[in-house]
Amino acid sequence: MKKPIYLLILLCFFSLSHTFGQTESYLLTFKARDYYTHDTISLDSVFVENPARNCDTTIYGVFPKLVLSWVTGVDEFTTMNSLQVAQNYPNPYAGSTKCTIKLPDKKEVNITLTNVHGKQLAALQKTLPAGTHTFTVETAASGIFFLTVSDGDVSKTLKLNSLRSSGKNNFRISYSGNKELPDNSKKSTQDRGFTFLPGDELDVTYYTSRYEEKSLNIQPSNNTTYINTLKPNYLSLRSDSTWGYAPIPATFTVLTNIPNLTAWSWNFGDGETSDLENPTHTYTTPGTYYTVSLTAQGDDGTYFATKQDYIHTLNEPAVVNFEASVTHGMVPMSVHFISHTDIQNPTMWIWSFGDGSTVQGVQNPYHSYDDVGLYTVSLTVGDNNGTTTKTRENYIHVSYCPSTVTDADGNVYNTIAIGSQCWMKENLNVGTRISGLTAQANNGVLEKFCFDGYESNCDTYGGYYQFGEFMQYNYTEGTQGICPNGWHIPTEDDLTILRAVAEAAGTTSGGSLKEPAYVHWLYPNSSADNLTSFTALGAGWLEMDYGYDPWWVAIKRQTLFGSSTFETFKKGYIYYALDLYYKSEFADFTILHLFDAVSIRCIKDQQE
Repeated sequence: MKKPIYLLILLCFFSLSHTFGQTESYLLTFKARDYYTHDTISLDSVFVENPARNCDTTIYGVFPKLVLSWVTGVDEFTTMNSLQVAQNYPNPYAGSTKCTIKLPDKKEVNITLTNVHGKQLAALQKTLPAGTHTFTVETAASGIFFLTVSDGDVSKTLKLNSLRSSGKNNFRISYSGNKELPDNSKKSTQDRGFTFLPGDELDVTYYTSRYEEKSLNIQPSNNTTYINTLKPNYLSLRSDSTWGYAPIPATFTVLTNIPNLTAWSWNFGDGETSDLENPTHTYTTPGTYYTVSLTAQGDDGTYFATKQDYIHTLNEPAVVNFEASVTHGMVPMSVHFISHTDIQNPTMWIWSFGDGSTVQGVQNPYHSYDDVGLYTVSLTVGDNNGTTTKTRENYIHVSYCPSTVTDADGNVYNTIAIGSQCWMKENLNVGTRISGLTAQANNGVLEKFCFDGYESNCDTYGGYYQFGEFMQYNYTEGTQGICPNGWHIPTEDDLTILRAVAEAAGTTSGGSLKEPAYVHWLYPNSSADNLTSFTALGAGWLEMDYGYDPWWVAIKRQTLFGSSTFETFKKGYIYYALDLYYKSEFADFTILHLFDAVSIRCIKDQQE
């Protein structure tokens, strides 16, 4: 990250000379705040790109500022009937700038430089032939100055803006010859090629140490301060195996949003280390808990992550055990059973699936359950020395997914079975609409927000609910909340399973969940194919953090599905939500403050 340098860029501020038009401008200020604490944070730089003009610029500072200026009613050097003077370039400038004039015929030209009080600081008198001529003006101080050019018949004045001294003791005007400079009299806001005209949309990316890089799309129309909310960088780690019987091969993965990490140092807790980004390590000692730590080096410093007692090796292997690919699901439910045993050369496998079906001689069978119920599964493994049986009581839970479900207001929703889960296929729209954006309250009335306050928008996108309201102030994970009887607010685990099934259904987790096309999503609606039939719409969400005015966020750009999983974080509580975005093909998790209002999809209770 570049070192913070406060730099106010004034881009092509034209003179007040009536000959070359009137200058208009917008002052843009860029600020940032912490996503979780809402504290103001200092920026390193802001990168501004204007796709319409194919140009960009970088500005620096704690709160970078950008002046966008353009000129209306500007004349060109199109005739030679009188003296013409082009705006000096650059302007503003650092110490020296150039001015170009055109003469219709041979003339004696007088040029004077004065300050704002009218005091003459420098002068030049020179007889010049017809044509284009260039002069260099050097100012020994910063400030506003006026350059007057006269040929005896016409006199014209330019306003000069010097950002700093030329480093010389005297003010000076010198003739540079008749080499014509590029005609900048018609150019708009510029910084080494950066241009702007009213109506242009700008892409603005914020950069600062220890925070994510994040962009905004803006269309300036007046003096504006743009505040971007940035999430702090994080570093964590994950292993594909965290417990088992030794030896345990564990593959570790770095979890981070920090760009440009260049070095990694792993400590596996058993005296072994690695400098690979995603290493594999084998734990061989049984009966031990291992703490794993990671140190990573980034452009802006060193980051650390530790998981205490993360890897657990068991003392003794199980004689016989098994697991199922899924234990809860909807009819018909297909299950893959995997056996585990320390018997070296087994000669017999006998499976009993609890529904009257058995199979012999298959180590890892598949079985389909076609009826609702609870099923006890047993496995017998044997060799020449005998047999051992493992039984799991009520291990398989098979339910059904009805075609519709009705809420407390009598609204009917379509449903969809996705993997082992039964979901509402539409966003919940139950409760009484609140006029305005006052917080929902524990007042015995089930309340909802509608986008922009219109009930018709709730008919399309469903209602929006704050955490306490959709939980109905029962803060138990997996509670029924505002869902119909027999259904509940999804947990983070429920949403994680949904995301995994969605990814398996197609090529991407987000695309498989989103409604395709561009009716309820903006272009490009990345990878949206709705292969799961979940049919997520770009409903946006309502940000209602205390201390800030409520505002609707990202309609047709994003949707957030709330969960009943919450925890303490920094100065308060946060809850988890599944995040789908129009420019992303993935389904990700995000965390929200309890006051933020989001969409709800209820999930059917699993049979116990």
